[in-house]
Amino acid sequence: MAGLATVILYRVRHLHHDAELRWLRYVVDFGAALPMLAASASSIAGAGGGLYWLVPAVVISLVGGLVNSWMLLVEILR
Repeated sequence: MAGLATVILYRVRHLHHDAELRWLRYVVDFGAALPMLAASASSIAGAGGGLYWLVPAVVISLVGGLVNSWMLLVEILR
């Protein structure tokens, strides 16, 4: 998931507006992928929290989805 997000963000880098917070896209994309990676690694290892890492991944994914929906519904008219 993080690899695909990196490829997409790299290919559309010239489409970004100067005032856009580009770092926010990276935080949302990698902020959801890294806890999922930690959840899978700790589940395989049998230590380190296991499925508890999925909670921040789901919360960050929901926030990212809400931000993207808000941009599509409201900000696109500007």
